Amino acid sequence: MIGWTATIINFSSTIENAILEKGIGQPEAIALYENSRYRRIDNYGPYANDPESIHMAKELSKSDLTPWSWSS
Repeated sequence: MIGWTATIINFSSTIENAILEKGIGQPEAIALYENSRYRRIDNYGPYANDPESIHMAKELSKSDLTPWSWSS
């Protein structure tokens, strides 16, 4: 079993993208996200210059929100 965590660092009430931060020491988790349509983006915010950090983003579709129920 692979243990991993992600920190969601950007969220809006009109959900269009999920952006997360990962540490480079978790290659299995990074591969999991890449296989789930996440792509690497430039680091920003408090992690902008952190060489141990990777930011990833995914454009969300309605099916990505199921089975969750979101309300504003």
